[in-house]
Amino acid sequence: MKIELMNLLVNELNDIDIIKDMISKYDDMPEENIKKILDSAKKCGYNGNALKLATDKDVLEKRTVEEQSKLMEALKECEYDDNALRIATDSDVLEERTAEEQIKLMKALKECEYYNNALRIAIDKNVLEKRTLEQQIKTGRRVIL
Repeated sequence: MKIELMNLLVNELNDIDIIKDMISKYDDMPEENIKKILDSAKKCGYNGNALKLATDKDVLEKRTVEEQSKLMEALKECEYDDNALRIATDSDVLEERTAEEQIKLMKALKECEYYNNALRIAIDKNVLEKRTLEQQIKTGRRVIL
């Protein structure tokens, strides 16, 4: 990672552990991608959950930079809720759903007021494998009624 990007991280962030995590995970990433991710994080006010999303190993491996930015934007719309973050970073969801489907799940969870049982349905491996997104959302909504 270029020194100027490391300086940018140090100047923008206060949490040394997050800075270390970003430096180690972004080391082999193209500079342009790093800038895009940091720009998305900045738009989120460097919120802690947005930064967790920005450094999540599975997200970095399974989503494009553009998809990561969209997930951060959706997380912001979900008030950076911990349960919305779990949908954004869950390895099974990342494997079984597209980024657009993840965002729909996050928004549906918000409509369910981030209810824990709706989250369980959103990240359940069996549900992810055997149900369509629409069935999954419908089941999640039924759980809170």
